[in-house]
Amino acid sequence: MSRVRGGGTGRRDAVLAIVLVVGVAVVVASLIGLFGGGQGAEAEFPSRLEVTWTLSPGWEGSAVSPWHGGADGGDLALYLDVSQPMGGFLPPANRGQDFSGFRAVVQLVQDHLVSVAGTAGSRLQWFGLASDAVPFVAPPRLDRRSFNGRETRLDRALGLLTGSLASGRVRAAALISDLNASDGLTGAMGAARPLTAWMASPAVRSGAFHAGLLGVRASYWGVPGSGCPANGELRCWFSERLNAYRPLSRLAQAPFYVLVLGRGREVVEEIGARIKKGAESLGLRPQWELLSAASQARTVTRICKLSEAGHPDIPQLALARDGGGWRCVQGDRVEVRCDLPLEAAIDQPRPMASWRSPGVDLTVAREPQKRGDPGQRLLMTLDCGRLREAPPTGELALRLEGAPLEPAAGPWDEWTSASDEREEDLGRTPQLAYFVDKIRVRPSRLTVVSSPLLRMAGGAPGR
Repeated sequence: MSRVRGGGTGRRDAVLAIVLVVGVAVVVASLIGLFGGGQGAEAEFPSRLEVTWTLSPGWEGSAVSPWHGGADGGDLALYLDVSQPMGGFLPPANRGQDFSGFRAVVQLVQDHLVSVAGTAGSRLQWFGLASDAVPFVAPPRLDRRSFNGRETRLDRALGLLTGSLASGRVRAAALISDLNASDGLTGAMGAARPLTAWMASPAVRSGAFHAGLLGVRASYWGVPGSGCPANGELRCWFSERLNAYRPLSRLAQAPFYVLVLGRGREVVEEIGARIKKGAESLGLRPQWELLSAASQARTVTRICKLSEAGHPDIPQLALARDGGGWRCVQGDRVEVRCDLPLEAAIDQPRPMASWRSPGVDLTVAREPQKRGDPGQRLLMTLDCGRLREAPPTGELALRLEGAPLEPAAGPWDEWTSASDEREEDLGRTPQLAYFVDKIRVRPSRLTVVSSPLLRMAGGAPGR
């Protein structure tokens, strides 16, 4: 009897062991189905997503028609301001071997204008700019004797320059100047007037033509001036406000500029990038901006961060990704925080999501991180409880529309001054920020669309 009882107990233990193993297997299979979507892949709970934003400009009234101007010519033009004050960027005759940042950058402009925009039959035409734009028979000698002009009529040079681009005679051109125009307006204000209409024309707004500005500070020894005494090897600087020369007390670091205009964004961007890189290799600290960048749709990639809603430092454990897509594994809320590109700053933006679901909530917050940064951040809350009840179909993408936000500060603020009456103002150009803001292409509205962020597992393709 005892052997029979012992055998029965063993059989029951074996059965219980089998049931336990099967139960564990079922639980494991359930977990795999829950987290792995039946794909056999290990689920993950991402904390970061790489998102590409497409920024598309819009204009008041009808859409800008494509430009159908002159043929794409192969000639190049280089306008050099030869007014007397520009000669101060060159060392005195007895120090002719001294390094001149101005001379080096002029050579960079010539080299890269030809290497980027030139073709086999290209001709580079030099112009000297003073009271008028006069063609040089040959490239000018960069010594002080070449800089003797009494005026700087930038309006005439810019009129010729933009006209030759529009007609198709010239493919790309550059103007080298301190941007102090002789037309009764202080500093760079005079240079803005002839460019404003062209930068607002269909030729530029359509993306056919582009313009960029490069600024460089270089050693400035000054020039002889009437009634202004020399200070050793140093001479004088000219104040437009005072209409007089003033003596330099020390070697100055004064700015000059290269305005690059041409047909095609890639050409102008590449010319500017190469000159900037070359200037940096010489120990100079240039500033470059493509002033027409906003005329065409462009893309910017940024990172969006996922966290537990209301707790940006706590990882989210509700939204899982595996080989089959995304799925909510529990009903918590997930917060997605996307720092918007600086170029995508919109005044009173209207955010929209491609998912029409009560489980998606969108807001845009202002969280400036540094001076001049609008600090716009898109905050999206995904309520996994609601998304599980009614799973959305298609891919989730985000969209914002509105008028571009005027920046509180810009990259040229450190290059601009209100006046030129003091020697300490020589490191800046009067009214340069006004000049840049006046001619920079700024659309009347902006549409910002993200690349797809996610698709729920099993969701049908969106229409």
